[in-house]
Amino acid sequence: MTTRPITLRNFGGIQQLMVVDDVDLARIDALDAARWAATSAPIRDLHCDDGFLAFVDTEGKGRIRVAQLLAARDWFFKRIADRTRLKEQSDELLLSAVDTTNDDGKKLHHAAEHVLNELKIADKSKLKLSEVRGFKAGYAKTLANGDGVIPAETCPDAEIGGFILDLMPIVGSLPDASGNPGLGEAQLARFLEGGKAYLAWRAKGASSPELNPLGADTDAGLAAIQALDAKIEEFFLRCDLLRQEELTAAQLKLTEDEWKSLKTKDAAGIQSYLAASPLSTPTAQGALDLRGAVNPAFQPAWETLRARVFDKLLGDEKTLTRSAWHKVKGAFDANLAWKKDKPAEPFEKLDAAKLEAYLSGSYASRLTAFIATDKAAAPELAMVTEVEKLILYQRWLVQFANNFVNFSAVYHPDETALVEMGSMVIDGRRLDFCVKVEDRAAHKKVAAESLIFLVYATITDQDGKPAAYEVAAPVTSGERGRLRVGKRGIFIDTAGREWDATIVDVLENAISIKEAMLAPFRRAQKFIADRIESFAQSQLASREKAMTEHAAAGVDKAGQAAVGNAPPPPAAAPAPAAAPAGGGAGGMQNLLIGGSLAFAAIGSALAYVVSAISSIAPLKLAMSLLGLVAFIALISAFLGWLKLRRRDMGLLFEASGWAINVEMKITRRLSVMFTRAPGFPEGTKVDRTDILAGTEYVKAQDKVRRRRQRRTLYLLIAALAVLALVYRAELLQLVERFAPK
Repeated sequence: MTTRPITLRNFGGIQQLMVVDDVDLARIDALDAARWAATSAPIRDLHCDDGFLAFVDTEGKGRIRVAQLLAARDWFFKRIADRTRLKEQSDELLLSAVDTTNDDGKKLHHAAEHVLNELKIADKSKLKLSEVRGFKAGYAKTLANGDGVIPAETCPDAEIGGFILDLMPIVGSLPDASGNPGLGEAQLARFLEGGKAYLAWRAKGASSPELNPLGADTDAGLAAIQALDAKIEEFFLRCDLLRQEELTAAQLKLTEDEWKSLKTKDAAGIQSYLAASPLSTPTAQGALDLRGAVNPAFQPAWETLRARVFDKLLGDEKTLTRSAWHKVKGAFDANLAWKKDKPAEPFEKLDAAKLEAYLSGSYASRLTAFIATDKAAAPELAMVTEVEKLILYQRWLVQFANNFVNFSAVYHPDETALVEMGSMVIDGRRLDFCVKVEDRAAHKKVAAESLIFLVYATITDQDGKPAAYEVAAPVTSGERGRLRVGKRGIFIDTAGREWDATIVDVLENAISIKEAMLAPFRRAQKFIADRIESFAQSQLASREKAMTEHAAAGVDKAGQAAVGNAPPPPAAAPAPAAAPAGGGAGGMQNLLIGGSLAFAAIGSALAYVVSAISSIAPLKLAMSLLGLVAFIALISAFLGWLKLRRRDMGLLFEASGWAINVEMKITRRLSVMFTRAPGFPEGTKVDRTDILAGTEYVKAQDKVRRRRQRRTLYLLIAALAVLALVYRAELLQLVERFAPK
């Protein structure tokens, strides 16, 4: 029996292994990985079943590499005996195709039968992917779904359901397969251990009077101490400073300037000043008067501390010394130490009697039984997941290989590559290869080396909303046209949904030889037009400025003459009247003078050109100009052709994070596949008659157009006549030179 040879197909000039069936898939590792189209790809760019990608990406790193694809193939081949459905890319598993000669295959076959029985499907010979996923979705909502987490919603015991709801705010929760929060073994163990510790801790506090020096008011008294502890300690430090520096109380008071500064502050500034000031005026004795006045900012807290603590612990004492203050605080040391031993979980949220009932009753053992029942289903559910994996591999392995080992889907007009996002319709053409872009700046750095004209567009669902994502689309045929930043179109994703597309950036390169050939002439045209426009604007601006200054000077002189500040002009030589900006005889005179000067300048230039041209034979001149134009066009076309043949689609993949081995050159055939202007439907009749022809509106417009054409012709004849009169001598010489002898 002969073995089918490995056949490499031509994809855009690249020889690659086409994966058609299980035979080709079995031999992809016979081809060295360096011969693969790609060796690594980010999952985010692959638009296929997410479950399939998750199964292949066994490391969970968000990338698929060569070894992972080979491992997926080997896993599938070990469990499938009949692999013919790989070619069909079917998502329906024939149970007879499962290899039951090994334990893994037997378990999968049994799991598939179990799903068919549970779903009560009559045909037991095949199982669809949708049926497996439907079974798993329903299974997840049951108690025994294999995850060991029991939500209150699925617990069959209402009393245990309430137990679960009470415990979750205290010990936390885990998400169940259904998505609902519940309790697992770890949370239950935390409750049992922490709950017992909390009850013991609480009993110790109730049975130890030394832990509560103020009885029921201990917590309130401790809070009052902690509120003023820092200010009281600060007071005693200030007293130490007063004794150390032998300052007087007067020296600690505000100066007059400080008082003035304080008076200018607003309420917030004064409050800030008081908050930073001492609790009370320091004394050399270092004693705080318990009955005296204190800083108003701390008066309420001081009253609370005195009523709740000092009156009960100090009795009739009138002053508070540092040692007395430390003794008061020391009375609460045991209480603070006891509170540090409190369990971390907030068991105080639960009534003590209910907590004791939960710990002493059968709640924990009953929940443990439910958890055990749930976990017992884990192996069965895991095998159902394996069945799902088997079907997904049957459906996607061949297609994925043709987007990884080779890029056949990229080059086939009837297929959609897994990396493609959709098609953009813009400027009368379709851009059929659009890839998602995560970071445009980083993408452009790599894509610039591809020498491809590239447009970046934002894809939005509705105006005013943020863009859903960005895509990059190569323009590979035709010309640039009106493709520019801000140009709008529509985007049709692979699911057929329409979005709004707006170009936000353009990476400019040659698109066709024709465009490259015409590029220098278009640049020259733009350069000349820009210079003429700039010259005209500067001349107009200078002329307007001169006329404005002239008019202003005339107005000033007229004003001075009216008030008698200026002598009347001599009668023999009257000053010319200022021309108004809008017209008048003076303005017309200036306009005629300026026009004649401009006309003379143009005439001089024309005479120079005529003189230069007259020295060259007409045929030789025409041939020289045509030769120059042809030379520039041919050189531009040749340079453009060199760049066009170096365009590399592979760099677009690399810009998106792929590891590419091949150069994906864009041939002439491929260029019209990626960018095309669709034709009309077959049988379409084109009526070229203008729909407005013969209407009264068009007739009226034609009359106006003919009048303008006659007016333009008359002006041109008049201008030529003037030129002939001015340069008649030169023209006569030119005629005599070329007249037949």
